[in-house]
Parts: sequence; C-alpha cells; structure tokens
Amino acid sequence: MILEQIQKDYIQAMKDRQETKKLALNYALAQAKQKKIDSQKEITDDDMVSILKKEIKSINEALVFLQKAGNKGDDIVIEKEKISIFQAYLPAMLNQADTQELIEKLISELRISDLKTGRGLLMKELMDKYRSSIDGGIVNDIINAKLSS
Repeated sequence: MILEQIQKDYIQAMKDRQETKKLALNYALAQAKQKKIDSQKEITDDDMVSILKKEIKSINEALVFLQKAGNKGDDIVIEKEKISIFQAYLPAMLNQADTQELIEKLISELRISDLKTGRGLLMKELMDKYRSSIDGGIVNDIINAKLSS
C-alpha cells in the first residue's frame, strides 16, 4: 500500500536527515490523516494517488508564480524535488496513445454512439476503473478532439 510505504520512507528520511523528503512526506501523511477523518474510512491507494496528484498540481502552480517573480534560488529546486518525491509513489501513467486506445475500447464496450450524450458515462467508467493510471488532462484533450472532428 502506498500509505504504508510513505510511512516507512518518512521514518527513514528522519533517520537520514533528509529535510526536504521528510517535509514532503510529512505533508502527504497529514493530508491522508485528514482525509481519513473527513471520510471516516481507511485510506486506499486511490485516495493516496489523488492526494499526491493534487499536491503535485499545487506545487506546479506555485512554481509558475515563483518563476514569474524571478526567483531562481533554492525555493524552485526544493519544490521540484518535492514533485519528484511524490511522483515516485504514483503508479505508471498511461501515455497519450494508450489512453486513446483505452477510450476507444470503452466507447465500443459501452456502445456509445454519440459522444456528446455518452461523455458522462465514459468519464465515470474511466475514473472508476482507471483513475490512478490515467491523466485527466489527456483524457479531456482526446475526448474534445473526438467531439470536434
């Protein structure tokens, strides 16, 4: 389980005095604890993937602001290091070609003839089964391209 691995790596980071890794993993553990409290159920790997992806997105947004502000110092290096720490716990993501193949397979399986009306069903099925291995941005790009062609 991802959560258990993060807990082990957090303890090791404390022992090895890896400050950035310790801070990043501590934050992820805090988010997991909060999610457990909010949902009143155990944290799954999908929950952890969601937490990590959300944090990566947040850091990327912060990096844009840091770069626009002209910050070229340690802050950017630390934030990029946090991203790579979080990405190490994420399962391998499907690339654009594999995602497109998956979408076409699901369209066929679900017998969706009109993508405009069947988009919701397709997205629900994709997110239910493949949330941790697909990129929502790529999925949207592919579906929008199919709609406009």
